[in-house]
Amino acid sequence: MRMIRFAVLLVAGMGVAQTAQIPAALAQTQSAPSAAIDNVTVDAGFAIYRIRRIEVFGGTMSTTDLRQLFDTNDPKPLPDRLRTITADRISIPEVVAELTTGRPGQSVTYRNLVLSSVSAGRVAGAAAQGTSMALVDENGGNVSADFGAFAAHNVDLVLAGRIASSSRSGEEPKALLYESFSMDGGGLVAPKDNFEITFGPISGSNVKARPFSTPLSALPKRDGPVNVMTPEQKRITAGFAADLLDSFEIGNFEMRDIGFKGLNDAKPVNGRIDRMVLAGIGDAKVEEFSFAGFSTTTPEGIRVSLGNLAFRGFDMSATRNRLRIAASDLAQPLEDAKPRELMPNLREFSLAGFEYSGKASDGAVASGADGNNVRIGKIEMHGSELYEGMPTALTATMDGLSFDVSPTASDNNIRAIAGLGYSSVNIGSRMDMAWKQTAQELAVNEVSVAAGGMGTLKLKGTLTNVSKDLFAPEPAIVQAAALSALVKNVDLTVSDQGLLNRVIANEAKRSGRTPDAVRSEWVSAAAVGIPAALGDAPAGRTLGSAVSRFIAKPGTLHISANAPNGIGAAEFMLFSQDPTGFLKRIDVQASAE
Repeated sequence: MRMIRFAVLLVAGMGVAQTAQIPAALAQTQSAPSAAIDNVTVDAGFAIYRIRRIEVFGGTMSTTDLRQLFDTNDPKPLPDRLRTITADRISIPEVVAELTTGRPGQSVTYRNLVLSSVSAGRVAGAAAQGTSMALVDENGGNVSADFGAFAAHNVDLVLAGRIASSSRSGEEPKALLYESFSMDGGGLVAPKDNFEITFGPISGSNVKARPFSTPLSALPKRDGPVNVMTPEQKRITAGFAADLLDSFEIGNFEMRDIGFKGLNDAKPVNGRIDRMVLAGIGDAKVEEFSFAGFSTTTPEGIRVSLGNLAFRGFDMSATRNRLRIAASDLAQPLEDAKPRELMPNLREFSLAGFEYSGKASDGAVASGADGNNVRIGKIEMHGSELYEGMPTALTATMDGLSFDVSPTASDNNIRAIAGLGYSSVNIGSRMDMAWKQTAQELAVNEVSVAAGGMGTLKLKGTLTNVSKDLFAPEPAIVQAAALSALVKNVDLTVSDQGLLNRVIANEAKRSGRTPDAVRSEWVSAAAVGIPAALGDAPAGRTLGSAVSRFIAKPGTLHISANAPNGIGAAEFMLFSQDPTGFLKRIDVQASAE
């Protein structure tokens, strides 16, 4: 929450001070200001602005008018006073904004501000040479930051003043706060937390806002420990957080050349992100949040890189609703919220070009020993058909998951794969399922896994009696709904691409027999063992025959099971007690090609 306050302080300060850069020559075209005052203090409630000097060029404002603008005894609200400002240019060498609602020492300093073409509180363009920030984080550590020159266009000072000093009444629509902004870059240092962040150009556009329903001056003033708040302070803070999700819109925000590193040479951590984008922010939603060109290296020699990562259709409506409940009812504080009540929903997710690599203790690159050298070509997820904010139709794909394997790996499964003659594994998968509300059915259109040089597995099926409770926020209700579902049909297809022959050859080598001898043994075991295990039911004989033919000549094995009346979870649990009785309720078909 303290970081939210600090961000609000910065945004409010930028709203008062920012916009389009002015060439230095312009500052020299008018040698004497038409009005000037020194040592101005503006109390905005949540912050105090200390201004060393203000100079006004052009326009009709006199020095007396300028003093009146900042007179604390003036009964006019700050926004009304800002509306009287009209000038060709306003120059402010320094503004220090001190946050009053948190610990002492929270401040933002703006240097060499120039506002141009100011008319009735609207600024066509302004610039600042730089900005610096200082705060105390949640752990009591000092954090400092410095930013380069920034600029913005078409700034509404009156609206910024209203946000800083007053509140709205009713559902006031959001209005343009500034049309666009840019910053040359900067950095942030937190010595206690052992990290430093640097970044290059920042830009944004179409920023809209409205005053909060509760004025910033009403935010809790905490003099005690950072993490200790009274129930009333928690209530007010929850209300402000909910309002914050509704009171700002940003068309686009982009940051480039982001770097981070540890300050302790004994633990050298470093990384970078080429580009970060936020777009379509507003109404508790983010249309896109994406990264490109991420890489990092840890002290243990682990390296992670990522081509692209994107989240789309990020919806925090559930979070906002729960915050509103916490703000209106002391008996339902935020810490009592259920996880699903705070969990944002996501429409799309995509990842491309992921790679993870590690190093062994001797410095050499490990080879599949502990899951190292993992690569993913692409992952995509798409949710649709929302029901009470939750997607009820989902498709997901993964392509190019690969990792190296070694017979000297520490993991038994990795060694076993290597023992079959594989040097690497390459896997792809797909999932496609959708809930049909009217039919109360969950259609599993496809769940598949394919491994190059091994084989594929594809599962389809239908579940009936699937109620809306499957999407409830309470885990117990979800569990009850899942247990009430009935399996109507299942369709399984297994295709071999060489794995079974490798497994047989490996067993032959281990046991000192020929591959044909092992295969013959397994064919007989399937033909006899499966029917025996299933009580010699017709379905068991059908399965045993198909599996034995698949082992004899690996190709494609297809198994389907249909239960017209559905099979519930309790009946599946009784399968081991009476397999024959269980199978009488199912039509089982199987074939091998």
